[in-house]
Amino acid sequence: MQVYTYSEARQKLAMVLEQAENTGKVLIRRKDGRTFALVPEKIASSPLNVPSIKANITTQEIVDIVREERESKSPQQTARARRLLVFKSPFALVATEFGVRNSFFRQK
Repeated sequence: MQVYTYSEARQKLAMVLEQAENTGKVLIRRKDGRTFALVPEKIASSPLNVPSIKANITTQEIVDIVREERESKSPQQTARARRLLVFKSPFALVATEFGVRNSFFRQK
């Protein structure tokens, strides 16, 4: 871990920030001996922020599939299926929620 004096850090701030980003932590020491850690802030991203997929299916086809699935199942089956879907990945959740098989999707 790199340790800079206050003067060095001030003069080379861009380099110090870059090093903190690359290594995760940089220390800055003042003349009186106090030391401060410079740590990059982690940006929290939404778990729903997933890459899009290219689907070879129209909006109307998706709506028709959802309606067909809802009509073919009892309310208890639908509710249970949705509870089980919570534990699947976002792609599986979308594909299963709409009753769509993976062959409808083309990953690009």
